[in-house]
Order: sequence, then structure tokens, then C-alpha cells
Amino acid sequence: MAPPGVVGPRESIAAALGVDATGQLYWVGNANLHHDGSRFVADSPGNALPTTELSTPFDSNAPSIALTSTLRPVVAWLERLVAGDALYIRQYDGEQWSEYGAGSASGSGLGLAVSSFALAVDSNDRPIVAWTANPAMGQRSVYIKRWSGTAWVEIGSGSATGAGVSNSTEDAYAPAVAVANDGTVTLAWIDEAWDAWGNVYVKQWNGSTWNELGLHSGSGDGIHPLSDGPAGGLSITLDQAMRPIVVWDSWADRELHGARFDGSTWLALGTDPSDLSRLTFSGTDSLGPIVAYAAEGALYLAYSEQRTSGGTVYVLGQRTDGVWQPVYPKGADWLAVSPSGVATAAHSMALDDTGRPWVATAEAEGDGYAIRVRRWNRDAWVEVGVGSATAGGVSNEVGLANSPSLTVRGHKACVAWSSEAGYSRDISVRCTTW
Repeated sequence: MAPPGVVGPRESIAAALGVDATGQLYWVGNANLHHDGSRFVADSPGNALPTTELSTPFDSNAPSIALTSTLRPVVAWLERLVAGDALYIRQYDGEQWSEYGAGSASGSGLGLAVSSFALAVDSNDRPIVAWTANPAMGQRSVYIKRWSGTAWVEIGSGSATGAGVSNSTEDAYAPAVAVANDGTVTLAWIDEAWDAWGNVYVKQWNGSTWNELGLHSGSGDGIHPLSDGPAGGLSITLDQAMRPIVVWDSWADRELHGARFDGSTWLALGTDPSDLSRLTFSGTDSLGPIVAYAAEGALYLAYSEQRTSGGTVYVLGQRTDGVWQPVYPKGADWLAVSPSGVATAAHSMALDDTGRPWVATAEAEGDGYAIRVRRWNRDAWVEVGVGSATAGGVSNEVGLANSPSLTVRGHKACVAWSSEAGYSRDISVRCTTW
């Protein structure tokens, strides 16, 4: 595949030269080559950078990773302190992992008593972080900040103090954030102000205020009157017109549900006449939805079905008639991404620039778990380099590797996970070009 901004070979051209967004010179042909400063060198999908551990004295968990426009990784995670979990974030500058301002990955970080968070990077490469915190051991609230280039600042007055951006009278939690090309921030979360089951709320920042999208998207019963008791798994993406699409898992029927904003109203994503928001019919716990929109209009959904033998990861694609169907090789009996009989503890999904899904999983291996990565090549789920989805996988370590987070941008893919190392758990990161 040619990196973005690099013109690939046409029917009558054997090869072509180009430069990607980072200034990297590429020769694109039957075998892609990149210039190392003195010569062209073959790209090797399995030639990943060595694992880098962001070592700390305490346990580090639940990483989330993103890539900037210059293909530098940004990682946020939860640090287990005596006072509670703190939200930490660092960036890789090409030589080392550095903080975004003093204290972004030390002390209390961006916030204490954090139970969940979401990370995004805007078009100016400024990270945005939304999180759930319970600072007074009372009501949970959703908070949000962005990096201004010199400091962490609120997105709107009070967005990271008091009752936060959620400003709810009851518990608010499980934030999901998406950023449009023009910098517009859209935030979704679960709010119990209307009823104890919780409802999905969505608001958008217009540069001066947080506004609802359509009728009571951030109040009352939220974006869908049958929100079916969202269980805490919530994901958001933007379509080609930068309109939000939201998917959540449900306490009520243990299935996935979703809705999209058409510019004036919220429309259900499913086709079941009894509840048009319903997307899965597994009859078991369908959890951990991750929804992603490809530039050509395809919509993908990754999730895990939890059974007695452990989790199994699936990816669904939405057909033009609205029906969701598994993405799997033609003629295959097994419809999942993770192998039959292999328990999966966690998963992550990202789309590459051609709109193809990639999936990272934490799969049972020996007495622990291994992080494995696969991508869809439009015919099958394949490894990204030899060994990325077998044996020790990408993590290739003895112990318990878990909580993978995957990002793909341009010709680069990176995965972060929580790694059992010595006396504490640390965050590990590996990247590869492809």
C-alpha cells in the first residue's frame, strides 16, 4: 500500500516516487521502498520498533494511543496511586517519552480518582482527553481538557472542575470523544440524570459553548428513547460530513445498540422492528463496542461476545441496506477475528487510510495473555509481519499482557498495552511501518 500523499503505480506505470506527510521519500511499486537518507530500503511489515516500556514505580493500566500528523505516538493511561488512579499522558518526540507540560505524567497527572477516559488528537496535533472522575467519593462526573501547546486548558468554563462538562445531577461516566477536521469536538457519555438505567448523551463544542445535537441529545432521555440501559461500553466516530455515530452496549438485553445524527435528528442504526437501535443478536454478553467510519462510507463495528470459554472478537460491517454482517473470509465457517477456542480478554480496532480494519487482541497464551495484531486485506484476516498473530504475538513476553490500544495512520501502525514487568505493570508500545 502506498502511504497517504504518495501516488502509487498506475496501469501503465511500473512505479512512482512520492513524499508522505512526514517528509519520508518513498518508491512505490511492486515492492514499496523508503529512503533512509542514502539509499532505498524495502519496507518490512514485521520490522517493528523495539518495545518501549514507560516504567513507573506503580501499576500502569488501560492505555490509549494515537498518532499525530507527523506519525509520533501519544499515549495516555491510568496510573495506580495510593490516592487513587491518576490520568497520565506522554508523547514520543523521536528520542524519548516526554510530558505535555510539567506534571502530565507525574504526581496526580491530569486528574485523580479516574475510572475511565478517552483520548483524541486534533488537526493541530493537540491531544484532547475526557475522563470520568469521582474526586469526592460521591457523584461521578465527566471532565475534558485539551493541550493548548503550552498548558492543559478547559474546553469551556467549568469543563474540568466541579460537576465537569457533564454538569449532571446524578452519575455521569464512560466518555467517548471525536474531533472533526475543523477542530470541532463531539463528546458522548452515559448519564443517570433521567433514570438509574442511564441514557446516552451527546454534546458538541462550537468554540464557545457545549450544544445539544437535535432534540435533548444532552438532557432527558438522550439520543434514543430506548437506550436500553447502557452498560458502560460507549464508542463514537464521525461520518464523512463530520456527523457523529454512537454505539453502546446494554445492561437490559446484553446486546449492542447504536444511533447516528443526520444533521437534525438521531436515527437508529439497526433494522430490528422491535428496536431499531439494536445491532447484535448474540444471545450472550456483547461488550466493548468500537465503531469506525471509513472515508469511502463503510461503517465497521468491533466487539466481544463473552461466553463461558472467554471472549471472542468479531468485526461487523454495515451493508448498504443497513444490515450488519460479520467481516470474514468467503466460505469460512468461523466468523470471528480471534481464533476458535482461544479466549480473548480485550480488543481494539482502527482503520487504515484505505478503510480496512485492523484489530489488536489480548489472547490467552500459556498462563497469561499475548497481544496479537491482524488486519483485513479484503479477503482474510492476516498477520502484519510474521508472528504478529501467533504465539507471543506483538508483545512477545512472558506474563500477562493486556488492554491493547491500536492506532493506524499513514504508513505507520502502533499498539500500546499494559505489560507485567517486574514489581509493577508498565505501558509498552510497539510500532511498525507497512
